[in-house]
Amino acid sequence: MSARWSAAFVLVAWSALAQSARDPGTAAIEGTVVDSVTSRPIRKAEVTLRTVPPPLDVSTDGSGHFAFRSLLAGFYPIEVKRAGYRTSYLVSRVEPGERSKVEIPLAPLGIVSGRVVEEDGTPVARCGVQAWQLEHGGTRQRLELRGNSGTTEAGEYRMELERGRYYFSASCYSSLPAPHPLMAVSDPRTPSLEIVPQFYPGVPGPSGATRVGVMPGAEVQGIDFRMGRTLAWTLAGRLDATDPSALSHRARIALRPTSPEFDGGPAEPVPPLDEKGTFRIAARPGSYLLVARTTDAGRCYNAQQFLEITRRPPDPVHLMLAPCPDVSGTLEVEGENAPAVESLQVSIHPLDYSLGGTETPAHVNKDGTFTLAAVAPGPWRLSVSGEAYVKSLTIGGTEASPYGFEVGPGGAGSLKIVLSTRTGQVSAAVSSPPGESGQVTYILALAELDALGSGLDRTLTGNGNGVTFRRVAPGRYLLFAFEAGDGSTLQLRPGVLKALESRAQRVEVAEGETVQATAEPIEARQLKAALDENQ
Repeated sequence: MSARWSAAFVLVAWSALAQSARDPGTAAIEGTVVDSVTSRPIRKAEVTLRTVPPPLDVSTDGSGHFAFRSLLAGFYPIEVKRAGYRTSYLVSRVEPGERSKVEIPLAPLGIVSGRVVEEDGTPVARCGVQAWQLEHGGTRQRLELRGNSGTTEAGEYRMELERGRYYFSASCYSSLPAPHPLMAVSDPRTPSLEIVPQFYPGVPGPSGATRVGVMPGAEVQGIDFRMGRTLAWTLAGRLDATDPSALSHRARIALRPTSPEFDGGPAEPVPPLDEKGTFRIAARPGSYLLVARTTDAGRCYNAQQFLEITRRPPDPVHLMLAPCPDVSGTLEVEGENAPAVESLQVSIHPLDYSLGGTETPAHVNKDGTFTLAAVAPGPWRLSVSGEAYVKSLTIGGTEASPYGFEVGPGGAGSLKIVLSTRTGQVSAAVSSPPGESGQVTYILALAELDALGSGLDRTLTGNGNGVTFRRVAPGRYLLFAFEAGDGSTLQLRPGVLKALESRAQRVEVAEGETVQATAEPIEARQLKAALDENQ
């Protein structure tokens, strides 16, 4: 069940049970589903009323109308879906005997289309085209897949996307025999000519790519790709494990270019393992990291190896899965009213989900020691429960950022975490009266906006009289004041906040200090322009 519905379900169940003894079910919810761009009614939209099981489902008629009758009083989550539109959610409340009327707008999806051809104009069939957006996590930005489509025999593709700005890439897995020295016909090392993946408009990675804006109900045509080929060798490999049970689950294998151009982008495809644990990959010349990972009964196993593919046949690769190492450490708390360390929990969160990975928690012992079990190699972010902040983190005696640090294949040195309760607070207000609503969304973000999502960015909603951010970790911040907007969403949008950084008030907080800060209100139209530019 989606988290967005959980609280609403509780309300529905409680309300229905409370009313069932005295309410004969006289309430009703009816409404119309319309296109948010044209305001025209939408027929055959699927409307689902989440109630005490089972849910109720109807389809809208030719005028976009729907109705649910004989309902108990209470709160009802409603989900509306229609092909070609973004799914909409809302919660409606009805009293006994009341007929609630709602109008539900659905945003039409935008369309992107184009062709994928080879350099001589030959169409490439069954080629994958991907849509990517930059997402933020801790101190890293990476590309997240938002949509994909395959090409037809004519090399054409068509993709539906929500409103936003996207990078597009094409990856085609079509092999042709390549000229090569004398080799046996059955030699698996025989080279081939492989199509080189590219980002639109014909560049190797996202840093030189063009972001394409997609608007609701509109089609962007001509996002075309002209693909070239290059020499590739067959890389033969075998996967074994120190613990045979690790091979009882299918391992995820990825061949990743080490160039930062491809951080978060498409990796080389790796065919499934056969029953002997062997695999073959077509690899172009370049520098790569070959990674294999699997889990068994919650235990992580990992293997990886750096490879340099030249213009000569590569040697076979033998990967040995080994248990992901445990990472131990100590924690101490400074300051007044320090919590007992055994009441705290240390957690690390993966910043790279491409090979799987989940939050890894550990409870702290009375002596301040803790052990994080089975930590896979890769980038992680640290968090600690409670109201104290992370004052410092060292790993193996070297200072590290809690917002993003690396764990190598052999694990990490001992972690030393120092917390402090010596926080400050920021009393925030606006420099001029807010708009008609009188409401202001205040965001207090680290001045280094790339660290958004680290847990130190905060949001509060108040009026022109201001709000107070309490338990603020010492550091440098930016204070934003918005007359509109969802603060919990905006605080994870570094691009939007960077575009409006000149409108923010810079704030520096020391231990135990209360800072008075006044920010200039950012109007709704200014926020909309920043959102449109940074979708």
